[in-house]
Amino acid sequence: MAVIDKVGRKPMLLVGSVVMFVSMVLTGIIVAKFRHNWPSHRAAGWTAVSFIWVYIGAFGATWGPASWTLVAEIFPLSIRAKGASIGASSNWVNNFAIAFFVPPMFEAWAWGTVFKSRTGEADRRLLAECRRELGLEESLEDAALEEVRRMSVGAEKAPDARVEVA
Repeated sequence: MAVIDKVGRKPMLLVGSVVMFVSMVLTGIIVAKFRHNWPSHRAAGWTAVSFIWVYIGAFGATWGPASWTLVAEIFPLSIRAKGASIGASSNWVNNFAIAFFVPPMFEAWAWGTVFKSRTGEADRRLLAECRRELGLEESLEDAALEEVRRMSVGAEKAPDARVEVA
């Protein structure tokens, strides 16, 4: 709140808008240009990811706090609660609309989802491939889950027992 009061609402929202716009435009350009051959353009992929992080940081520093402050301050005290509730409801409705309409948009677009697939099965295969490349075999995951189960059963039998990490 101190930063918002010191810098001002409008400058924060304008700077945040510009940074978010530039980062999304650059991400879109990178994805459009290199989407057909990510393995040979790893640096471009990480650059796109970094611009998404910049977008998230800009939103979190500007629009995230300033928009709620504006909603709370824009209404007079006599109707502030109702105005803030309308603002929050609008936020929920817009979030619902995005969640509702984005999946059909991905189906209609040529590039599909972020993982370039249109089905859960293709995403599952991609996840399995990533696990293999990282050396995370299912047997390791199963062994870790079994160890956690064994420890939790042991903790239920003896709640005062200590678990030592080697």
